[in-house]
Amino acid sequence: MAGSPAPPLIQEAFGTGAGSTYITNPIPVASQIGIKAGAASYTDGFPPLTMTPASSGGVNPYGQDMNGILYAATANIAALTGGQQYQFSSTYASANGGYALGAILAMASGAGYWINQVAGNSNNPDTTAPASSGWAPLSVYGATTLSGLASSNVTLTGPQAAAPQIFLSGTLTANIQIIFPAWVRGWTVTNSTTGAYTVTCTTASGTGVAITQGATVQIFGNGTNIVAGATLIPNGYIQSQMIAPGAVSSATQYTAASTSLPDTGINQTMISVSLSGTVTMLLLGRVHFACTEAQLITTASLYNNSGSTLLDTSSLDLVSPSTSEFIADINLQGIISASGGANQSITLAASSSGTVGSVTASAQLTVIRLSA
Repeated sequence: MAGSPAPPLIQEAFGTGAGSTYITNPIPVASQIGIKAGAASYTDGFPPLTMTPASSGGVNPYGQDMNGILYAATANIAALTGGQQYQFSSTYASANGGYALGAILAMASGAGYWINQVAGNSNNPDTTAPASSGWAPLSVYGATTLSGLASSNVTLTGPQAAAPQIFLSGTLTANIQIIFPAWVRGWTVTNSTTGAYTVTCTTASGTGVAITQGATVQIFGNGTNIVAGATLIPNGYIQSQMIAPGAVSSATQYTAASTSLPDTGINQTMISVSLSGTVTMLLLGRVHFACTEAQLITTASLYNNSGSTLLDTSSLDLVSPSTSEFIADINLQGIISASGGANQSITLAASSSGTVGSVTASAQLTVIRLSA
């Protein structure tokens, strides 16, 4: 890249092949003053004696120390160049009062990274319980599988909870809980257990979400509780927060023949359908307008049996560039529920306004019944 330096690639540490008598490895941390005259350390660097003239009792720096220092520095650079990231080190934590807030470490599993949420953190994120570790997952690849579930609750370890996908299996003999850390993050949970019992994903002290057997559900932690997100749709089923789980039981399309509308036709019924029982329905409506006016304002609406508007459109202004026919299509869709066994009458109405010309409309209404 223009303007960027092109340093030589450090592919191995300086002095890798140096014999043991020609390199100090590792360089000691503690001062070597009084232990070995002129020896370097991380505490002193090269001590004052190596900077004192020989005529005054000084000594030359050791080449072995120089090799050791360059080895340590370039070994780290070579590792980073090779894509290696640092993992938790108790030695580093002890020497520096823990890890700084926001520090990022590689997971011991190699699946991702931890990010530190507590200043001066000396906890090992790979082994400490996530509730007290002070670390949270930053980016993780893979999944956690919990098999053989039966009657015991399971508290996820840090590495288990770090995975974005959780797969559950086993034959339940009691209601159980999967206890997640109180993190702010999301998971996708697939419940493949059997048995007439429930699995609830929760935190140790918060509320949770029951996961239906056979379902794959997105859940989210808000730092206190586990809350539900979207439920992914299995083959042959429609399921969301608006629709109770169930298969499509039927789909019927109703068609209205072309009808002439008066210039000021308001809410003229095109199709009226009566449905009975406790059902949830997906409605798809379409009205086609045609006219010979220079301008036409049209609307279409869906009404229920009490006259309340289920769906409607905003007005459409159609301006013709010539005297040819004006055409407008309005598409409506929505979900309604009929309960208590009462009949549900669905009306698709159309309206127009104008002063001259002929207005015609045709309509279709598709009713998809979903089992409860």
